[in-house]
Amino acid sequence: MARKCHSMNMTVIAGVLNPTSQGAKNLSQYPSHEMIVTHIDLLQQDTISHAYRIVREIISREIDGKFLGLVNNAGVMVFGEFEWQTRDLFHRQIEVNLLGTMSITHQFLPLLRKYQGRILTVTSHCAHQSLPGLAPYAASKAALASWTDALRVEMKKYDVAVVEFIPGSFITGSNIAAGQKDAAQKMRKAFTEEQEELYGDYFGRYNSYLEGIDGMRNSLAESHPAIMKAFEGALRVERLNASYKYPY
Repeated sequence: MARKCHSMNMTVIAGVLNPTSQGAKNLSQYPSHEMIVTHIDLLQQDTISHAYRIVREIISREIDGKFLGLVNNAGVMVFGEFEWQTRDLFHRQIEVNLLGTMSITHQFLPLLRKYQGRILTVTSHCAHQSLPGLAPYAASKAALASWTDALRVEMKKYDVAVVEFIPGSFITGSNIAAGQKDAAQKMRKAFTEEQEELYGDYFGRYNSYLEGIDGMRNSLAESHPAIMKAFEGALRVERLNASYKYPY
C-alpha cells in the first residue's frame, strides 16, 4: 500500500512497528522526502503523536500541501480455539486491531476534517463471517467494521469519507500470523491438567497444520493488481463505495 501510494505521486508517511524489519528497510530505499518511514506502535500513544507531528510539519512546508488520507492497516491474528487463548493473547488482538486503530484515527481527525481527507480501514472477511479458531480476531474486526460504519456517518457532514477495505486472505504472504508458534507455546503452557488431557493430541495436530503460516516473511510478494486497483479507487474516486472487498 505504501509503495502504491508512492507510485501515485503522494508523499508517504509509512508507519512500521519494527523499524529494523525487512519491509521497513525496503521502504527506506525510496528518497527520504518521498517516503518517510517512522515507528508507530498503536499501543504507545507517544509514537502516534510523533507521527502526527511529522505529518503536520510536512504539510506546513509544502505549497498547497494537504492531508489526503489515513490508511489503517495494523493487525494481529492468533489461531486457536477460544478456550486455549490466554487473556493476554485475546486482549492484544482487541487492543491492536480495534482500540489501536481508534487511537490513531482519533489523533488525525482534526487534520482529516481540515483537508477533507479519507479514512481507509482494513478489516477482514472475518468481520462479516466469523471462523472457528479465530474468535477474538473476528470479534475485533467485526467491532472495527461497526465502528467504521458509524464513523462514516459522523464524518460525512465534514466531507471526510470513511471506507472499509477487505483485501482477502494474505496469511502466507504477510507477517500477520508470524507470532503463531510463540502464541501456541503460551497456550500450551497455560493448560490445566484437565485441558492437557482433553486437548493435548488435538492441540498438537492443530498447530502442526499451521506450521506453514508461521515465521517472519523477509520479502514482500508482488502486489495483487485487482486489489491494488480497488485500493487506488478507494483513495481517488469521487463517488466512493462504503466498502471495497476482494474477492468480490
